[in-house]
Amino acid sequence: MSALQTTVLILLGGLAQTAAQDDNRELCGKPGQGRPKRYCVAPATCNTATNRCQCPAGQYGHGLLDCIDNGFYNCLITKDPKIKLFPNSTSSLCLPCRHNLAKFVVPVNESNKFCQFRVYGYSELVDFGRHFENELEIEFSVGTVEPGQKFMAERTIFFRIDGTNHHRTTDAHGWGATGNKWFSVMWKEENFTRGFGETTIVITNDDYERLTWSVPECGTRIRFRAFNPDEQPQRKVPGISIVAPPNAAFNESSCKLPHALCDTPFHDEGTLDDAARALGLTPMEYLFYVSLKNAPDQTRGPYKFECILVCNLFKYKCTEQERIDAVKTCKSLVCNAATASCLLNSPSHYNPMDFLQKCVQCVCTQDCNACNVVRQAVTPKCHVVQALKDKLLDCSTKPLQYGG
Repeated sequence: MSALQTTVLILLGGLAQTAAQDDNRELCGKPGQGRPKRYCVAPATCNTATNRCQCPAGQYGHGLLDCIDNGFYNCLITKDPKIKLFPNSTSSLCLPCRHNLAKFVVPVNESNKFCQFRVYGYSELVDFGRHFENELEIEFSVGTVEPGQKFMAERTIFFRIDGTNHHRTTDAHGWGATGNKWFSVMWKEENFTRGFGETTIVITNDDYERLTWSVPECGTRIRFRAFNPDEQPQRKVPGISIVAPPNAAFNESSCKLPHALCDTPFHDEGTLDDAARALGLTPMEYLFYVSLKNAPDQTRGPYKFECILVCNLFKYKCTEQERIDAVKTCKSLVCNAATASCLLNSPSHYNPMDFLQKCVQCVCTQDCNACNVVRQAVTPKCHVVQALKDKLLDCSTKPLQYGG
């Protein structure tokens, strides 16, 4: 069988609903805490004792975004993004680059075929120094599993789901090739269904401003709600929910940390903490470290070129100890909301990713010219964490270097 490859672009919906529609949804939250109440998603309801949206018996999850049947696996990425891995560990992501989220294989119902899912995320760094997952890619393949559990794709389709435009319709533009014949297709509809080999791909928008991408024959669904810059704070929590069925397999090393940030459900809960501790890092620092060291190709995103530079520098120019030092020293330039916001909103509208790259260059190559560029931008007006402050002070006492 000839391999089939297709790419589909989906521009996500996020228009505000009418006041009457919103009034029919349950608002939940503590009064007088300086935060707005937020909308629960059905079937979750507001627990008045805890003031939290709670999924019903037989389900678990995040009542503001998605409820999942017990027995299914869930990786959840919510605002600024907090990530709950498949094994239930939690941490934060704060690198606005393309990253591997998940990879797993599921048998197709009543068939000898298998589905393989690969999910990539992109986070966006916004003016107030926070991060939100604002785009994702799904690489979906149907094929066979060879002896030794190696998946062999027979056909593959790519989806890019873009939350930038915040409108309710689904626009999908696909292009690809079968054999040596190129084709192009276009959809513009609220929901659509497409047969793909032994499976069916279903895409829907719902009244909770979520796009749901699913393959029923493989028991897998991915939900996405876009960040909305026009509604801050956002009453409908943005994020990504990846749901895999109980028979999903995570056999390949590329399905697990440090290659896939969602990891595998079959690790103990302490795996993330243990991996971080082995390098002398916090879980947040460890995910920042693996997001740089194991970054996939940076094909898109608002910081595409900056991500290419810093990821290549981190991978190929730093020793292992320098990588660890660079994470501790430099991550605050994009991870600390006060620092990132200060740079973004300065009169020069500095790009924090430029300074992350300069800082890593400073740590890994001892280039004090790069270090002094960072120092001139972030001091004295911006908040600076101690590790970065120490490095900047060290460079400020050394003569500038030229050449090399």
